[in-house]
Amino acid sequence: MHSTTETNAFIESFNSRFRDECLNENWFVSLVDAEEKIEAWRIDYNENRGRKVAGWKTPAEVATEALAAEPEPRSSTRLSAAQILKMEEPETQNRTLQVD
Repeated sequence: MHSTTETNAFIESFNSRFRDECLNENWFVSLVDAEEKIEAWRIDYNENRGRKVAGWKTPAEVATEALAAEPEPRSSTRLSAAQILKMEEPETQNRTLQVD
């Protein structure tokens, strides 16, 4: 968890970058135009730019690597519904009653 000071630093850094790279670089002629340009900047910022903390990888690259690193589920440990039901059924075949 980040402290309030660290959180404020992240927010201030983002606000500065957003103002410098988007707001100061674009002329918005309508609300729709502003939404389109800001959305294009947001997509570029979130999907195409590497992050220092991630070794300059983009968020998409980090996500792809994380998914590739997940172990595959072992099919031998997964049981089908029929297998589970069979386990729950009492075995009646091949049982003998032993009387002393």
